[in-house]
Amino acid sequence: TGVGDVFFAFNVGGAPLQIDPVNLNYTTPAGTKYNIKTLRFIISDLRLHTDDGKSVLLKSVHYYDLGDPTTQSIHIANLPHANFVSVSFTFGLKTASNHRNAYPSIPDLMVWPPHLGSDLGYHYMQLEGDYETDPGTHATASYLTHTGPRHLDGNSLTYPGIVSLA
Repeated sequence: TGVGDVFFAFNVGGAPLQIDPVNLNYTTPAGTKYNIKTLRFIISDLRLHTDDGKSVLLKSVHYYDLGDPTTQSIHIANLPHANFVSVSFTFGLKTASNHRNAYPSIPDLMVWPPHLGSDLGYHYMQLEGDYETDPGTHATASYLTHTGPRHLDGNSLTYPGIVSLA
């Protein structure tokens, strides 16, 4: 058996992603300047696949935070020798296993707020930063992009009566 590490690398426009809470160091194709302050996500069912159709589970659930170096790699011990040809994972968690406080290793800030529904579980991703709203004055505003399941239970104050098990 062998040992290995899984690392995550992110690029914006071909350059390594840089956290910059002050400067708007990126530009969209439409010309809007922006920065990235936060990138957090959960992956699950991380597997390596062999050329003979088998797979090896590397990790069931992993939390990644660009601001926390301890989350940015996965150490794999006892990796079997094989001809690995691909890797797969689930972005986020499957609905059946996505329940509030089910994973103590995932910080509470990844749990959806209770007022949105009784148990929406965990966010899949949080991407946050600032963008320029007026190029003339350089005025900015914040963006908060939070993704995750949409299985509302009808009790949400924001979406009253809406039920979705998607």
